[in-house]
Amino acid sequence: MRYLAVLFFLASTLHAQQISPVAQEAKGPRARGEITVTNQGVVPMAVVLEPVSLSAANGKPTWLPLHGVSLKLSEQSARLGPKQTRAISYDATCQQLPCAFTVFAKFVGGHTSQGVAVAIHLPSTIYVCEKKKGCRESTLRSLGLMQ
Repeated sequence: MRYLAVLFFLASTLHAQQISPVAQEAKGPRARGEITVTNQGVVPMAVVLEPVSLSAANGKPTWLPLHGVSLKLSEQSARLGPKQTRAISYDATCQQLPCAFTVFAKFVGGHTSQGVAVAIHLPSTIYVCEKKKGCRESTLRSLGLMQ
């Protein structure tokens, strides 16, 4: 019973986290922007940013170690207080267009009584193309994820 109470508390704590925007489009090969992470909970929380390349396999999205993109983040991790928001800027250069990469914000909300860390991964995907308009759709089509 106590285990269920701990899981309920952790789930409600992690549910209160946000990343925005979820998707961005940029005219490349260089893209600059900002990702905002928010802790809407009432306890402090750590967040770690994990950039990966967006790819596809068998018509399904896959995330691989970052390749083909030079990415600089203003912060790799942060400690967010209750109700705190942090803006993290990025500067990316793609070796080839179109390119897409995702920055996952991993919010760590605590541990179970068995010591298992509970975390939630929220994505923000950046699509970089020769033209900004329709970049997301054309990139997803080129990956075979959209018809």
